[in-house]
Amino acid sequence: MSKISKEDIQKEIENYLGDANLAKDDFFRNKIKENRDGYVKLEVFLNRNKIKKMQLNIKKIKKACAGSSEVELNKDGDMVRRKGNKELPEQTGSNFADYLKKRDAKAKTKQAQKPKAVEKK
Repeated sequence: MSKISKEDIQKEIENYLGDANLAKDDFFRNKIKENRDGYVKLEVFLNRNKIKKMQLNIKKIKKACAGSSEVELNKDGDMVRRKGNKELPEQTGSNFADYLKKRDAKAKTKQAQKPKAVEKK
């Protein structure tokens, strides 16, 4: 795998905690709400598919977040939040609901494309 830059890691974490994602991402919205100060444990990010593909560890995520203008670490450096505990954006949907709609539409299309069974007389 090619070397992942600090900027690439930072961009990914900022994306997870950014307005566009949080408008639809129930998982991260709930994680932010779990902490009074809006922090999310860095270890939570290790379970995300994009982060797994990047083969990151907490130390690399921590280092990347340190220079961000969008997110900030807590004093212990084990959690991250939106800069200044920025308010969550209005929720405009749900990634899970969108996934279910797409899955159901795909299943209907597949079903419609299946050849009909021929009745034997």
